[in-house]
Amino acid sequence: MILGRALEVTARREHGRILAGLIRACGNFDLAEEALQDAYLKAQQRWPCEGLPDNPGGWLATVARHRLIDLLRRDARLAPDSELILEQLEAPTPSDEDTLHAGMDDDQ
Repeated sequence: MILGRALEVTARREHGRILAGLIRACGNFDLAEEALQDAYLKAQQRWPCEGLPDNPGGWLATVARHRLIDLLRRDARLAPDSELILEQLEAPTPSDEDTLHAGMDDDQ
């Protein structure tokens, strides 16, 4: 319970500073927020087992930064395929009327 309170206090005090640093590093608010949320989750899992780190804010910033790097690597791997997927999504699709008459008999 004490460690949960320590995480809450640390998050309240350090959230803005850590998030700003992550946004500055990657230029993407959503990725930065996701990385920081993952760091909070990891802290909830690890701090009860390993104890409170000497510098909880620094620990969160470091874990969030490492997670941000992982997310950026993931996105870099996915980026080439994303354009193909986007093209497929934007391609015209047959309307429901065309699909209905193309081999499907009406029940009436």
